[in-house]
Amino acid sequence: MLGPVSTWVKGLGELWKKYREPFLDMAKEKNMVAYRYWDERKQPVYCENNDLPGIVYSIPGKEAFYAVVSYAKNDLEEKVNIIPDILGFKKYKVIDIDTNEEVPVEKNSFLLKIKKHDLKVFRILNIE
Repeated sequence: MLGPVSTWVKGLGELWKKYREPFLDMAKEKNMVAYRYWDERKQPVYCENNDLPGIVYSIPGKEAFYAVVSYAKNDLEEKVNIIPDILGFKKYKVIDIDTNEEVPVEKNSFLLKIKKHDLKVFRILNIE
């Protein structure tokens, strides 16, 4: 449906490759689990700020993607909490998809810096 858009929106192909392709690759796995902010079950990765809803796609014990969008009126800095047991992780690292750099994690949380109305995606990798 959105395929032709990539021909007239500058840079959309690069955005597709950065954000969409990793999710599509993960979706091929039969054991992929999706945790959506509206689900009643406990979320493995989340912000407590309701203006920052997120979705987690996970291959238990292997990797996860955390996508968060901002509906805030201003740029924000918020703590992101991770519950590694739900993901099947003992040790892990968090990578910012935009910069491809590791994000410092302390006590199963990291600092999210997000602009108003922006999207951020993080890859969480099991390192055991």
